[in-house]
Amino acid sequence: MAINRIFYIFILTYFPKISIVQTTVPVFSNISVPIQVREDATTETLLDSFNVIDPDGSDVTSCTHSGDSGEFDIRQNIADNTLFELYVLTGGGIEYDTLPSFTLSVSCTDTQSEIGTTNILIDVIPNQPPSVTPATSPISVNENIDVQTQLYTPNVSDVENDPFVCDVKYSNPTSSIFDMWWNSTALEYQLYLKSNPGLSFSTTPTYTVTIECWDDFGSSTSDIVVFITPNSAPTFTNLPGNIK
Repeated sequence: MAINRIFYIFILTYFPKISIVQTTVPVFSNISVPIQVREDATTETLLDSFNVIDPDGSDVTSCTHSGDSGEFDIRQNIADNTLFELYVLTGGGIEYDTLPSFTLSVSCTDTQSEIGTTNILIDVIPNQPPSVTPATSPISVNENIDVQTQLYTPNVSDVENDPFVCDVKYSNPTSSIFDMWWNSTALEYQLYLKSNPGLSFSTTPTYTVTIECWDDFGSSTSDIVVFITPNSAPTFTNLPGNIK
């Protein structure tokens, strides 16, 4: 009697399990909007600090930027590697009239070579010109005066404490009899009437003098009205009614 034997061969195939780990780019936070910088910035100044973290737990190693001509720099804080600081550099040459704002494109890279990007807006704050407080009342001067005379001391201020210069811009009608000089003792500008001005009430009873004060960033003007008063004829008093 024949016996049939059946053999089964089992082939096991092993497929290794592959896990795909999705990494994420660095994330920015705590950026001021907008950041402001003065156009007269001449010293290296910290403008803002912000955080950059990697949700994967990797370290952010560096940040770079574009969108300027070397006026700004971004540096990693030594004590906290998630903190980055934005500086305006010395002598950046920032001018509001040329470029009133900057948009920096910032890229930060982590140890996995993942790159996060963001934009930082920087507004340029214009430097204010000197402010000249208008005279509160006209100035009166007698037509017969022939000596140099101080007429007025304008109140001039500059919010940034920039050095400024003041002078007579023009007068109406046009005349060269007015001038402005710096008083080094009182530390102020003063408006003067020059000597021998040749004033005449009948010819020119009123002058409007425009003074101008300026610094490196702009100028301001103010008008001062000068009234010329007529010279009065002498009068007699205490005369007796009749002399015999």
